[in-house]
Amino acid sequence: HTHWRYHLQLILEGVPPAKPKRKVVDAVAGIDIGPSTVAAASQCGVLLQELGAEVNSIEAEIARLDRKMDRQRRASNPDNYDPSGRIKRLKKGERRVWHYSNGYYKTRAKRRTLYAKRKALLKQSHTMLANYLLEHLGNYFFVEKMSMAGLSKRSKKNKTNKKTGRPRSKRRFGKSIQNHAPSQFIEILARKAKASGGDLIKVDPTPLKASQYDHTNDTCKKASLNQRTKVLSNGDEVQRDLYSAFLLSCLEALDAICRSKCIANYSKFKRMHDALIQELRRQKKAGAEFPRCMGI
Repeated sequence: HTHWRYHLQLILEGVPPAKPKRKVVDAVAGIDIGPSTVAAASQCGVLLQELGAEVNSIEAEIARLDRKMDRQRRASNPDNYDPSGRIKRLKKGERRVWHYSNGYYKTRAKRRTLYAKRKALLKQSHTMLANYLLEHLGNYFFVEKMSMAGLSKRSKKNKTNKKTGRPRSKRRFGKSIQNHAPSQFIEILARKAKASGGDLIKVDPTPLKASQYDHTNDTCKKASLNQRTKVLSNGDEVQRDLYSAFLLSCLEALDAICRSKCIANYSKFKRMHDALIQELRRQKKAGAEFPRCMGI
């Protein structure tokens, strides 16, 4: 056990008050989900934010405890490490034995408690965000199918840094997906949308090419993943994820973007887009921190 749990049962007489029905906006919204961020757009509003930003402080504390546990493990097992600090390789027939101190077990218990706290806080954050989307953006959502399990796998290609010649890390988005749980958010939003009379529909990204499409000239153009701002053919600059969410809100079928809808709804989207980006930049100047993938 990592902590004590206390349960209190309260029994009251009479009929409990009815929970007020949540007011839901009847509109279609597009969602562009990433490993750590979410962008949403409809004719009622736009949204761009980090998923579960409230747990970042807990993750920092977990990382601190991880480093402390490593120091405690090394202090209790000096014979298991070579002079450079790496774990020794075993010869055939050898067996490695680890010894752990009482301080190590206490630190591990603290870390386990933080994992449980982070899990509960992340679910609460996702639920509040889903409620906000239903109340302010719409109750019908279109989102591209995305394999989070595939994004979390290590890369199989061996790449080197062109400047230093050192091999690049094969890590991809596993840590980010673990810390922000985008799939859990989509599940919560889908459940709440159906309960409110709407729906969440996952569409195939291959025929849509929302990240490449430009409705101003009806063409597709590939862009690198680190390019967070997209310049349209008419010269407008838009945040890449927000624009993809806008395109998903203008579908005429599950495999086609309706250009006429895009043209009719774009001016309103652009005004809301510019106001949101300006507000996020103001917050950043005031000290707020945003992931680099948001491009703020």
